[in-house]
Amino acid sequence: MTMQSTRQFITRTLALAGLIACTGHTTEHSTRASSSGQLRESSTPTLSSRQLTNLEIVSRLATWVRYRHPSDQAASADWDLLLPELVERALRASSRDALLMQLREDFAAIAPTLEISTSPRRTTAPTRGQGTHLTRWQRFGLGDEFYVQWREGRDPDRASIWLTMPLDFDRRCKTAQLRAKVHREGGGVATVSMMALQPELASKEVDRKVLPTDGDIAIAFEIPADTYQLSLAVSLEGAASLQTHDASLGCDQQAPHSVDLANASWEALVTPSMYERRILMRDGHPSFDVHRLPVDTKLSEADYVDTALGDGIWAHLPLAVWTDGARTFPVVATPAPHVPRTPTDLAVRLAAVASAWGTLRIFFPYFPETRVDWNAELRPALARAGEAHTLAEIRFALLSLLAKLRDNHVRVTHPALSLDGLLPVKLRRFGDHVFVVGTLADHAAQVPLGAEVLSIDHKPVLQAYDELVSLVPAATPNWAGYMIPYWLTLGSSNSLGNLQLATPTGERREVTLPRVSRETYAVDLHEPRPVSEQEIEPGIVYIDAAQLRSTNLPTLLPLLMRARAVIVDGRGYPVDRSAIELLAHFTDRPLKSPIFQIPHIGTNRFEISHWEARPALPRSRASLFVLIDGRAASAGETLLQFVHDNHVGLLIGESSGGTNGDVEYSTLPGGFSIRFTGARTLFPDGSLVQGHGIPPDVVVHPTAEAMRAGRDEILEEALRRARAAKP
Repeated sequence: MTMQSTRQFITRTLALAGLIACTGHTTEHSTRASSSGQLRESSTPTLSSRQLTNLEIVSRLATWVRYRHPSDQAASADWDLLLPELVERALRASSRDALLMQLREDFAAIAPTLEISTSPRRTTAPTRGQGTHLTRWQRFGLGDEFYVQWREGRDPDRASIWLTMPLDFDRRCKTAQLRAKVHREGGGVATVSMMALQPELASKEVDRKVLPTDGDIAIAFEIPADTYQLSLAVSLEGAASLQTHDASLGCDQQAPHSVDLANASWEALVTPSMYERRILMRDGHPSFDVHRLPVDTKLSEADYVDTALGDGIWAHLPLAVWTDGARTFPVVATPAPHVPRTPTDLAVRLAAVASAWGTLRIFFPYFPETRVDWNAELRPALARAGEAHTLAEIRFALLSLLAKLRDNHVRVTHPALSLDGLLPVKLRRFGDHVFVVGTLADHAAQVPLGAEVLSIDHKPVLQAYDELVSLVPAATPNWAGYMIPYWLTLGSSNSLGNLQLATPTGERREVTLPRVSRETYAVDLHEPRPVSEQEIEPGIVYIDAAQLRSTNLPTLLPLLMRARAVIVDGRGYPVDRSAIELLAHFTDRPLKSPIFQIPHIGTNRFEISHWEARPALPRSRASLFVLIDGRAASAGETLLQFVHDNHVGLLIGESSGGTNGDVEYSTLPGGFSIRFTGARTLFPDGSLVQGHGIPPDVVVHPTAEAMRAGRDEILEEALRRARAAKP
């Protein structure tokens, strides 16, 4: 394929995704921004083999330095501005030796203890200077509210541990008194807490911060009447250490009883690998001690990465450097300010690919399972970026790379590429036909349910569909089956889309539709469904999880108590935890969440996160049926996994989308942003949700004939079983 035909293919493909307005051709020498915000440069040469090799090398090296080397220079660098400069200079290197010299010059100011050579053996060690201890990156994910990262010994210590143990208590007790002897050392924060775990997801907590001068602490705690479990919690932040012993729990005016801290089943969350727990004897009594592991002051082989970058060039990178707590050594001059560039500048768009590739190389947690050769994907992605001319084409290059991850959370966005609208129709492909399976009420006359879509924006719909297959990140075929038709409808809000249809009566018609707000209307675009939170037949209640809100539960509960069967529609995305709170009324035991694993970067360890929903009153004895298909992913799969893992209802339909785990975000040069899955999600047996999804208990595959007729075979099966449910 020629460069010109490649650009035309990209333009048409992205136009079908609603990303740009397709004019049928591209302009090679435009010098101003178009009305859609697509900036163009005058021309773009094809990258030579030498240049692509240089780009691969600088991309790999920048990734290691940016995310694993703890120098102040690397940590404070604005990589969205720095990386294009590194790329530009690498492009000019005409040979391996020239590149080697350039890399040494460029990285000397960023990673002064880095050694770059043509030898697989390093010859130097980090300079100590006035350093008193070593600093290393501690990264638990890329870093946001769910993930944490810091340089141990240099940055404020973000390590923390949260330990809980259940307490035996008299359920008639109204006020509890906890007393304990404590000894606090180190910096940071130490807290002892009493917690009442209540129905659903509620809890009450009273905290007592432990000061270095404290020898005894006491916590008075009014126990809520609906307490399911009373717990003792110990939490540490940073370098704090805490010794706790001689603990007792009293109830009202009764004599206190001893709390066995030594033999308790403590559960640890957050970053427990940064702390050590042990039982010691103090004054003849067992003491529960928790202390922060000290900062290591010795270099070891684990503190170096010796990695081949390509073309016989090696990087010998220290993963630890010396610091006095205020700066890292050696201290070098700050590089000159970076030159602002346009997003379509060649170096910027190449740097965007390099940045995305490197960020995912370090933080995407599913490479062993996806089995993608990520190193091999870098070169063709750089080549695509080199041929790109517009923001839309750069986004195409990035999407083509990220789609290889088969991760439903993957997105590539840019402020100038609006995707806030969608056509007011729901499409689905059956074999070689694409049908309208849902519409917004205002457009139902123009686009009747069951109409076959022949073309979209003047392109044969199957061609448009197939062109998006490689661009839509999909962990499973079920997710792809819903998301590719969805992508076909996307674009900027209020833009127009053209459909050629064959109606169920055989009429051919062409319609032009406005794209409506995704935020407002996406939740309403689905197959015909009953009104949520109502009886659809005597004794059978239907609830759409995507429509349910926590504030609705109190008024909904009386209806549930009268029902003999409840159908929860999980074919969508719940906006809060209300559906999980609902499940708490269908159980007499705590419901366990999925197990989430947060990778500790640079190790083979994961920190574990999980939670539970506790039984709630009133208790419904109705049979519970939950509808499921490939649209359910992420938070939707958390709901479905609660049902699946705890056997609290019957799942009916098709397997879910197959991606769960909290999302990571990262900016790229040129104003682009990416998102991807940052944590692993497990079934109780240790197997993965990613790439598999939640399986139904009863498999139902919708047919084209039924959906064209406005029938919902998954709901029909649930209704058939609900009618047979015993009152």
